[in-house]
Amino acid sequence: MFADDSEASEFMADEERTSLLARLFPLGLGGRDVLAEIAPDGWERSPLVAEFHPSLERAFAEHTRLLRNIRSLGLLKRRREGAQERTDDDEEVPTLAEFAKDWHPSPIDPAREPVALVGACLWDILSNNHDLVDANGHRSHLGSFRFTAGEIADFASRGEDGPWFDYMDFYMGSSWICDRVDLVPVYASIFRRLRRLELDWSFSFPRLHLIDMSAAARSDPSGEPDWAGYSAEEGVERGRRDAEREREVEDMRCELEEGHRQAVEAALREPPPEAVRGYREVFGRFPSGWPPTIADEADES
Repeated sequence: MFADDSEASEFMADEERTSLLARLFPLGLGGRDVLAEIAPDGWERSPLVAEFHPSLERAFAEHTRLLRNIRSLGLLKRRREGAQERTDDDEEVPTLAEFAKDWHPSPIDPAREPVALVGACLWDILSNNHDLVDANGHRSHLGSFRFTAGEIADFASRGEDGPWFDYMDFYMGSSWICDRVDLVPVYASIFRRLRRLELDWSFSFPRLHLIDMSAAARSDPSGEPDWAGYSAEEGVERGRRDAEREREVEDMRCELEEGHRQAVEAALREPPPEAVRGYREVFGRFPSGWPPTIADEADES
């Protein structure tokens, strides 16, 4: 059993981050021990390869969906502008046969692709506002979204003969991936490694927060007292503007809260995220923070 994880989260020290990644993946993100778990028949024969190499039919479906979305946005814009004339964007999408003429499968890269996939899933777990929790209940995280991506990229690029990665290869994790395969086995592999280190995981449901910087913007950097150069007319006008700004900020807060409520309700109607399912496969239960509740999320803010 792991201790309660109610305390505030802290940044890991430099040596802690380096040690954690090295202990999790002593042979690297794409080491033979990792491949034995996520691709036991070899990377070239793994279903995970489809994440980087979709079939012709899948590539065609993704292309046509993207094309229709782009064209629908263009049509909506023209309707708002009152334009009715037909444009080249209104042409029909290509057929599968037409698409196949210009489509060629890309070569598999067994050195880079497993590292890229594991690194993206690792970012999903170690960043994105989630926390690691040790046996004493101490919560910690690697750092900001970008910093965590950089740490993973540096670790992934440590081999002299291996592929080189930049922080952008892992920034925002699997959100850049096309959702072509089931990533639960990859997440489960990472969680097994975390559990061997006696580390638990706390899930954080994503949400947007509004930061009002108006008070800072109104401060006088010169240090002059508030009454210096006071004008009654300017004071009335400033009060009116402040009241209007407060109403706008409150309206935005209400919109964000409503959007968050809808997002939570939508998430509860769907299966849990793949990372959460990978956690449950290893720990036999849901992580702290899942399922999200609107009341809990409101209390945290």
